[in-house]
Formats: sequence, structure tokens, C-alpha cells
Amino acid sequence: MSYLGKAELKASKIKKWTGYATTVDGVSFVPYSSTGMGFTPFNENSTWVTINGIKQHGSAYSLESTQLSFASVVSTNDEIEVVCIFDVGVPTYVDVIENTVDVAALDTSDGTAGQVLTTDGAGNLSFSSAGLGDIDGGDSATVYSVADIIIDSGGAT
Repeated sequence: MSYLGKAELKASKIKKWTGYATTVDGVSFVPYSSTGMGFTPFNENSTWVTINGIKQHGSAYSLESTQLSFASVVSTNDEIEVVCIFDVGVPTYVDVIENTVDVAALDTSDGTAGQVLTTDGAGNLSFSSAGLGDIDGGDSATVYSVADIIIDSGGAT
């Protein structure tokens, strides 16, 4: 009998919000900011919206730049639930949306102006000054800026 192995267990990132819509000038909506859902849905295909427990068709709402907007007015007494799946079957360390990685996501303290992100070779990140570089076994190079590079051969010919 062949060996079938065991599949790697993976987690999905799912966000859920339950609350009530805001109605302004005949338009019902839920903002994404911290005063609303607290997250921005990934896209319409990965988002399910229910009103009073009834799933809404995609034409009943739209995801706009800052809010979920409804095609018709929703009563302020209607309970809305929004469920968004951000990823399915990917390792749990993939927990970011494209173009959203910042210093907080890297889990390191912020550096100061002019510093670079370095690693100690053991997976630990930190910010440090660029400092001196070693070009050829002991000869040194000092880089002051992108446009100003000084190379000292240490007297070697």
C-alpha cells in the first residue's frame, strides 16, 4: 500500500461584523473605519452580507472605497452581518493584504531617519545605521550618500 501522507493544516483569516447601518440622505451604508466594521473587505467575491439573517444578493450592496453601501434603504432596526474571507488554505503567517506591510507588521521597533533594516541571521530584525562596508577582505568603503562614495584601498596597490 502506498504512503498517502498527512496534509499540512492551514488556517483561514475570516473577519465578521454584526451591527446596524447608518442612513444619510436616503443611502444606507456601513463605514469600514473603526467606527464601523473595523476592517475593509477584500473584495465582493469573498464577502457575504446578511440582513436579519437573510443572505443578500451581490446586487443588493456594493463595496466602495470607504464603506459598504446598500442599493436600497435599510431600516436602522435591521441587523446586518458582514463576513469576509481574506484567504483560504494558506499558512497562518501570511496575514497581510498587498501593500499593507509596515513597521508594526514586521514586529520590530521603528528606526530613525537614515537607518536600514538589518537581520542577525537568526530571524530577528532591527534598525541600525548603514555604517562601513567591507569590499575586499579588509579594504574599507564609507558610503555617505547615494551620490558620494569614497573608497579607501588602505594603501594597497
